[in-house]
Amino acid sequence: DSFPFYYFVPRVVCEGILDQGALVFINHDKNNKHPRSAFLLADRDLDGYDMMQEVFEQGPGRSPIPAAVRRGQCFNSAGIQPYAGLIAAGQFNAELAPGESRTWTLAYGQCPIEPGERGRFLRQVRQEVLARPDEARQTLRTLWSERIAAAAVRTPDADIDRYYNVWSKYQLRN
Repeated sequence: DSFPFYYFVPRVVCEGILDQGALVFINHDKNNKHPRSAFLLADRDLDGYDMMQEVFEQGPGRSPIPAAVRRGQCFNSAGIQPYAGLIAAGQFNAELAPGESRTWTLAYGQCPIEPGERGRFLRQVRQEVLARPDEARQTLRTLWSERIAAAAVRTPDADIDRYYNVWSKYQLRN
């Protein structure tokens, strides 16, 4: 779910599409003062996906076990004017031997609305983030360390320090 809810009014103007292997969510509301789009992209192709909550769950409200999970396969639903709302459900199939593990790296965030710009941006995310996730995480850690250190308080209350020094800065930025 998005917050505030009016940024993505699912019954009116939002759309979810598969673009270059990414789940892309677009708000088409021309009256929205905050037009936006977002993406979810993985370092390997999705084996399935769903972008409409009503298709993924196929039941009333939020089901404890969505239909796609019970079925063992997503329905590959694009988010075309979904009634219940947009979701980003990505499926990866993998068979693991006992003790074996596997990792998938995902990136998500805001992306350009215009298709050409969005395509260039998604290719850049693949090359700069998904191809080198450790480097991307370190760059992000450094950025946030600098933001947090730029103005910090030290009080006798660790919770107040954490709220002001970290949490509030993340919230203001996001």
